[in-house]
Order: sequence, then structure tokens, then C-alpha cells
Amino acid sequence: KDDFYAISELDLEKLAEALCKGGWPANLDMELQDALNVPKDYLEGIVNSDISRTDGVKRDPDTARQLIRSLSRNICTLSSTENIVKDMKSVACRKTVSDYINALRNIFLVEDIPAWSPVLMSKARVRTSVKRNITDPSIAAAALNAGPKRLVSETESFGPLFESLCVRDLRVYSMPLGGKVYHYHDNTGLEVDMIIELEDGRWGAIEVKLASGEEDAASNLNRLVNKISSEYNPPSFKMILMGVGYFRKRTDGIIVVPVGCLRD
Repeated sequence: KDDFYAISELDLEKLAEALCKGGWPANLDMELQDALNVPKDYLEGIVNSDISRTDGVKRDPDTARQLIRSLSRNICTLSSTENIVKDMKSVACRKTVSDYINALRNIFLVEDIPAWSPVLMSKARVRTSVKRNITDPSIAAAALNAGPKRLVSETESFGPLFESLCVRDLRVYSMPLGGKVYHYHDNTGLEVDMIIELEDGRWGAIEVKLASGEEDAASNLNRLVNKISSEYNPPSFKMILMGVGYFRKRTDGIIVVPVGCLRD
């Protein structure tokens, strides 16, 4: 029997609102519509000014807007620069896209998730591609013109944006401990959404699920731990981070944590 700890107060509707409002503290006390306008205004400032001001190179706002929209469609995926170019339908070449992405990285809009390679494992067996990510998922939602109601009705879009929200929060919570957030993907097709690793080598594995898929997530976590158990130190925790539900510990040791309970 699972050990039960707490229930999250967030349902999918409230979670979608929190995602679209963004992580700015000033937004917390705003009316919903006013808060939704903040990431939209921020996005316009980026494409019309900030992306060029970072290094004094003039860049086209429409190209920047389409690039951010493409990055948002491919958020928390291993999409390559070539795929981003194709997704933009020949609006820009690879060199231009790379330049714009670097500019967005310089103003901290793009913050990709690097691949994790356990120290004692052969790097040849581990994929090294980064996962595409945007610093705050509210900006991606704004770029896609996806409000809370639309996200709740389109879970295929909601899921990747929710994963991005989890990356943001786990980066914030782990940073004071010297932790860094990675993803894992090897040549057998095994993927784990996030790995948090501290400077002293302690680590934890996290799978993200919006509302379903717990058993698949648990299987991935246990496969990873079993795969590297003879070569690397065991994890401090295994976690399934959910959008909704209740906080509990499974009989296999995996903790299931709704994101609304994460900081507790």
C-alpha cells in the first residue's frame, strides 16, 4: 500500500492559469487577464528590441517571432536546429536561426536542458543533444497564443509546456543547493525527463506526467536505475512529477508528487 502525504489544491484549470501567468511574483496578485498580458508584452519587447540590443546587431522582429513560436512548438524535445529551420518553412537559413538562438540565449530567453552522462558510463552510449527549452513557459504559451482554456482542451500542447514549467521550478529549487538539471537519453531509446545532480555527486531522477502515464514513468525510472546500478552510485530519489493528484510514496520507492506540493 502506498504511503499518503498530501493532496494538491491545483486542478488542470488552475494549473493552466498558473502556467500562462508565468513565474513573475508581481503576477500573483493580478487579475487573470492582466497577468496573461505580461508575457505577451514581454515577448513583444524581446522581438522588437531586446534580441537586437544584446549585441547591437539588427534582427528582424518577424523572424524572431516565428523562431520563438517554433521553439515553443518544440519545447522540451530534442528537435535539432535543422528541424527548427524546416518548421519555420524557409523563413530563415540554419546560420540565421543559430545566430538568433544565440541572441535569445544571451538574454536568457532560451535555456536548453543539457544531456546527463553518469561519470563512469561510456559517453558513446549516451545521447548528447540538448532538449529545447524556454526559460518561462508562459512566454511559449504567449508565442503560441495558447490561453488556459485552450491548454486544458489540448493536452498534447499542455503536456510539453507543463514539463517546461517543471524544469523551471526544479531549477529554482535546486539552485541554492548547487544543483543542475539535465535530461537522459541513450542509444537504446531509454529517456528520463530530468536528472538533478548536485556538486557532490548525489542525484535524483524525475519523470513528468501531466495527468496520466504513471506506470510508464515508473518503468523508465526503474530501468535507468537498474541499468547503471553496477557502475554508478544509486539515486537519492526517484520521482514522478504530476500536474494533479496527491503526494505519496509507492511501494517501489518512487515518490509521486503533484507540482502543487513540490515546494512543501
